[in-house]
Amino acid sequence: MSRLKREHDAAREELREAAVFYERSREGWGDVFLDAVDAAIASILDPSVGWGFYDDRVTVPQLYSRSVNGFPYDLIYVATDEEVFILAYAPERRRPGYWRD
Repeated sequence: MSRLKREHDAAREELREAAVFYERSREGWGDVFLDAVDAAIASILDPSVGWGFYDDRVTVPQLYSRSVNGFPYDLIYVATDEEVFILAYAPERRRPGYWRD
């Protein structure tokens, strides 16, 4: 059984901006990026699959990180048995933890 997905409003905007950036860089790449993000999301919604702790640290609440295949982005999220809450679609080149605020 799959978990529900929720995302922070700022994360949703961040994802939209990244897709626009990739589309402007090369026609069709916005969709390729979104497809890669969708695949990463599908993998974190499956409770039988575990991904690494964010920054390899144990925290409360526990933060997790999942890379987006083919793109320098990570999904930063909190997971329970029932849902996944995406905090950020974080560019790997941006200051780590910028989304904490």
